[in-house]
Amino acid sequence: MLRRAKDKLGRRWFFIIFFLIILIAVFFITKAYLYVNFILGNDTVVKLSSNTNFISLQHNQNAAVNYEASVTANPFCKIRCRSEFEDLSNSNLLDTSEFMIRSGSPVTLKYAITAPEKGLGDKLYRFNLKCSSESTLLCQTGGNEATRSQLLILEYNDTAEEKEAHYQLIQKVNWSLQYLNVLELSVKESKKISEELNKHVFAGYLLNRTQSLETQIVNSRVEFLTLVSPDNRKPPLELLKSYQEKNITMYKIIEDSDNLIFAVEGNATHYHNLLFDLREAREQLLVMNSSNQTDLESAIFRFNNITQSLNNQQSFEELESRIALLQKEIQEIKPGNQTTNQSISQILQERIAIGPISYLPIEILFQEKTRECNLLNKKQECCLGDNCNENYPVIIIHGHAISDSATAEYSLEGFNLLQDALEKDGYINGGTTTVYTEEDTPEGRLGYFNVPFSFRTSYYFDVFKEPDNYKVVQTKSENIDTYAVRLKDIISTVKSQTGKPKVKIIAFSMGGLVTRRYLQIFGSNDVDRVILLGVPNKGIQGESLTICPLIGGKLECQDMDKNSLFINKLNDNKKYNIPVYNILGTGCSMLDGQGDGAVLEDNAKLETATANYIVKGTCRSKFYPLHLDLLNPGMYPEAYQRIRSSLG
Repeated sequence: MLRRAKDKLGRRWFFIIFFLIILIAVFFITKAYLYVNFILGNDTVVKLSSNTNFISLQHNQNAAVNYEASVTANPFCKIRCRSEFEDLSNSNLLDTSEFMIRSGSPVTLKYAITAPEKGLGDKLYRFNLKCSSESTLLCQTGGNEATRSQLLILEYNDTAEEKEAHYQLIQKVNWSLQYLNVLELSVKESKKISEELNKHVFAGYLLNRTQSLETQIVNSRVEFLTLVSPDNRKPPLELLKSYQEKNITMYKIIEDSDNLIFAVEGNATHYHNLLFDLREAREQLLVMNSSNQTDLESAIFRFNNITQSLNNQQSFEELESRIALLQKEIQEIKPGNQTTNQSISQILQERIAIGPISYLPIEILFQEKTRECNLLNKKQECCLGDNCNENYPVIIIHGHAISDSATAEYSLEGFNLLQDALEKDGYINGGTTTVYTEEDTPEGRLGYFNVPFSFRTSYYFDVFKEPDNYKVVQTKSENIDTYAVRLKDIISTVKSQTGKPKVKIIAFSMGGLVTRRYLQIFGSNDVDRVILLGVPNKGIQGESLTICPLIGGKLECQDMDKNSLFINKLNDNKKYNIPVYNILGTGCSMLDGQGDGAVLEDNAKLETATANYIVKGTCRSKFYPLHLDLLNPGMYPEAYQRIRSSLG
């Protein structure tokens, strides 16, 4: 019995130990598999989608936008994410969130968007998502963040009531401006009469009134034009109220103008009457005989003195008094037979014309209210037509995927730091775009903001049409010619998004071969310039060629072979008709010479390029070569500065 119990206990321990050994073996095999998977590029990959990229609202209206974040990662990894929702128009961070997420369990974040209460324009928002894995026993991570960004455009407009108010405002302002035009002509005529009067009798007080009214009319016109100025951002209903207030002021100007015209015409009539009295006195003196020669000569002297002083701006009262004395003196002269030889001066002053004022109605054209597309706290009009700068968008193209099994989305992750650096230099991070990018934004709308954007893109996706939908497929096993055709579609998509006729291209590694092949097939009409970075322009060889097809796409690797037909056709020694800048790295010892750890220096040089720039560095390891580190502006600022200066 005792022996049987010992045997039973022994078997139990055997199975326990055996089970533990199996568990340990499975653990290490799993850990090794996951580590190899990580090395081959299967790290955290982020996907981001939203219910819309474009919202059109009227003032103070609201709409909701939903963002769904998901990740593909090692199931044993803890994924920590941080999201930011920012208003790029005024550089305002509207919301930040931190959350844990697991592969296959998406997280949805919702935001309410409210249109401004006044003005017309577009606002630009951006949702940023940054996720990274936290190392655990079965989770290896390089500590890099996986990022995605998505832009949202808000178009805001007047309400129906505001549109009607704006229409009424234009009609009313037009009427007021026409009336001011009539007033101005009337006041100018009154000023002309007053200036003529002032040559003979003092009319300075009339001139002061005309000048004051001219100033008031000019100011009133400016105030009315300000109401309908494209730069006026006040709500139309408020502007309509302001119009009523300014119209009251205009009616006061009308009243003052009527009084002025009446006063000017009265003064001119008064002057005409005095001239008539002088003419009568002259006629009397010309035919008069007097027995008292002294009295006659005195009257003639007084008459001549009055007429000769008519240009001395004497007052009406003074002139009237002097003429009255003259008339009295003439009446007191006794008739006689003796005539005078005293000459009598001519009254040379002509009558001052007072006639009807004629005018032509002026045609007033009101500009449409300008749309604002402010960005980064900078006020600016939307780029519509001639006020647009070139600001070509930048497309960043990835290289050969290190693993054929890794999701194509992972190829987009290598340019996060480069895109961040470009944003600091004015290239707004537009996130990612591919041939399957869903775009509900009106064509060219991003171009309204009159700044350059940068987009990460991938030629590893394709679409084909099903009866009711488009199906997206991931294809990483094609040749480079196929990728060049997809690049054409990507360029068309970016041009449509931004409304720009051309793009600038930054192409990394094999992406440079895709770009060069695109130029060879389709020409450069859609491309402003190309910047190549770490590109195997003459192909790959040695260990890079040996390893390439073992883990990556075989057709790609065959095309990249230094001795392939593709490489020989690509290097036809024809000069490019656009700038092509080639940046290459060296400093790592490879089997066949110096290079960047993946591409030999001699194979990276491109004789037909506008310029070749060599960046010297080192390889940290086989898994972290200089080839990849060239994408890090912090590690190799010289490479980034070459990129930045080459962008122009």
